[in-house]
Amino acid sequence: MLRVSRLVVLCLWLVPAAAYGQQTRAELLEQQRAERAQSLSTYTPNALEQGLLYMDEKRILERLGQELSGIYPRIGGFTTGSGFTLGLGVRHALPGTNDFEVDMSGAISARGYKSLDFHVRAPYLLKGRLELDGGTRWWDYTQEDFFGLGESSAGDRADYRYMGLGVNMVARVRLRQWASFGGELGYLRPDILDGTDNRFPSVDERFTDEEAPGLDRQPRLVYTRGFVDLDYRDQPGNTRSGGRVFLQVGTGRDQDPSREFSYRRTDLEVQHVFPIFDKKRNVAFRLAAAHVDPLNDDGRVAFFLSPTIGGSHTIRSYRELRFRDATYVVLNAEYRWEAFSGLDMALFWDGGDVGTRLEQIRLDEFKTGWGVGLRFNTNRRVFLRVDAGFGGPEGARIFWKYSPAF
Repeated sequence: MLRVSRLVVLCLWLVPAAAYGQQTRAELLEQQRAERAQSLSTYTPNALEQGLLYMDEKRILERLGQELSGIYPRIGGFTTGSGFTLGLGVRHALPGTNDFEVDMSGAISARGYKSLDFHVRAPYLLKGRLELDGGTRWWDYTQEDFFGLGESSAGDRADYRYMGLGVNMVARVRLRQWASFGGELGYLRPDILDGTDNRFPSVDERFTDEEAPGLDRQPRLVYTRGFVDLDYRDQPGNTRSGGRVFLQVGTGRDQDPSREFSYRRTDLEVQHVFPIFDKKRNVAFRLAAAHVDPLNDDGRVAFFLSPTIGGSHTIRSYRELRFRDATYVVLNAEYRWEAFSGLDMALFWDGGDVGTRLEQIRLDEFKTGWGVGLRFNTNRRVFLRVDAGFGGPEGARIFWKYSPAF
């Protein structure tokens, strides 16, 4: 009986003690949470993040990308190697229409490159299934480089001025959000003159018309092309997942009775980006190839219309337009990772070659290079890319561009 009484007393003592202990622990946890809440400060974005947020709020990137109506600054739009470009444009819907818009712009670069563009677009016809874009362009590229066709030497660098007028109409039909096809009809009137870069001789001082077809007479061309575009990238302007397959086939018909410079051309580009974990890291691959040949047995392809490699979008260890011939193949690989919000870094490898035929291009003879890059971006697009290319025999190259590499 005594043992039972002692047990009852012990239980009566333990129950309030346990309740008191639970209450004490709960109060302690609540006190700790309160202290942590007091110690936390409001997150303040860094300067780069603040700038990107401001650009998103003001839709500055959309204006630079010509996506909004009204007056916009124009940056870029010339061939590679033109130097910094700045211009002005205006884009507005045609009076009385909801589907058609007019886009007019002009620009000039640090090296004297100039262009005037006029377009009429209807991007959302048939409930977004049909896109039309027609217009005209005048350009004056003052310092284009030419090293010769095929395995050219850097010491043979020459300079020419490429002026021209073009008119075209492009139609695109969207079968799905990621699948479309279409075609283009256009007219091209090019002119080749002496270049303005006094460091190098003009093309006609170093090469003959046999070595640079089209030097003596530039063709007036009516051209057509058809294309298929399978684009399943998550963000075309800053891809972190997905890819694209683009194939186009076209012809250009010389309006001279000789038809000397009539040609046919095929282009293929395949790219894919493999995300790692949460897409803050990814591995990207690209294959690009092109071939052009005369339509006639005794015809020729104008040198300024031949495919080229070298520069910021092909092989970054060589300068722009370094190699050109009837055929080229390029392979690119990049490992990209997010350094912090607004800045990605990249390690890349480039390789490629040119030849008169695809059979002449061998992997073991590729011109190659590697390098590192910075990509200042938002989730939607890369708005500044800096790449440093190394590994080529002609020294390191630095490229500043306002678009992704691919």
